[in-house]
Amino acid sequence: MTVYVLPELNYDYAALEPVISGEIMELHHDKHHAAYVTGANTTLDKLAAARDADDFSGIVGLEKTLAFNLAGHALHIVFWRNLSPDGGDRPDGELAAAIDEFFGSFEKMKAQMTAAASTVQGSGWGVLAFDHVGQRLLVHQLYDHHANLSISTTPLLVFDVWEHAFYLQYKNAKPDYVQNLWKIVNWADVNERFLTAGAAADCTYPALRRNNPGNPWCCSLGRRKNPAGGGGEMTVPQPAHGPVPISYPTCAHCSHTWHGLPCPVLTSTKTTPTCACPTSLPMMALPPPGTVSPGADTSARTGAGGLRVPSTM
Repeated sequence: MTVYVLPELNYDYAALEPVISGEIMELHHDKHHAAYVTGANTTLDKLAAARDADDFSGIVGLEKTLAFNLAGHALHIVFWRNLSPDGGDRPDGELAAAIDEFFGSFEKMKAQMTAAASTVQGSGWGVLAFDHVGQRLLVHQLYDHHANLSISTTPLLVFDVWEHAFYLQYKNAKPDYVQNLWKIVNWADVNERFLTAGAAADCTYPALRRNNPGNPWCCSLGRRKNPAGGGGEMTVPQPAHGPVPISYPTCAHCSHTWHGLPCPVLTSTKTTPTCACPTSLPMMALPPPGTVSPGADTSARTGAGGLRVPSTM
């Protein structure tokens, strides 16, 4: 059974030189990555045979083998796309803002990621990941392809520090190899993974997320609710528009507050957006389109995509 397939590279083997030699790239992709693909497919066949024979005496070894090979395959898919001959520099936009929030600065994240990758004991990876439980970015190590792994994280940027990834060129100077990888990081790919991970997160506000998936600060990170619950005013980070102090309607059931502007739900034709809590009860009713509350400021803000957000909301 062929379930997993070795992907093509988006560039020539020698395209990443001088950071990674063409010889290493060819061996790494065509031999090592290919071996993980073969291993995963072969193990699936063996598991199918075990089910047919109702013989699970070898299940422990088969499950470990599948985890090793499938994780190796998945991580290499990310690794190849994380790299580009036109890469380097640093991220911008939403990813840059998130890195600043969770690490203090790009330089601090880079230092932690470099240290994590350079100090992996034996074979493994350094990983910048999105943690779906904490709704935040993390840096962590992976041993082999899957040990020391938090299953709550989605890899965004991965550095392969198995010896086959660098030894022919760098010998035992793994830190030099890791430092040079920053010169070819494809930040557009990393940023896309960040946006996708945030949009797929177990967000408190999936309705907002679905309507505005390109703006992780509009609830796609699921972190923009009032920590104390209930309504009230707070300053919401808005990289594109600046901080926006604003009051939000509150769910009558779970006290979650809609945070983050611009949010299309607040400018839709609906006057009663629903909360994402399990019962999906209506939230506080909003004024009908074109109307304002008595004594409210009648000015309006222009949000993403030209949406006009009444300042009363």
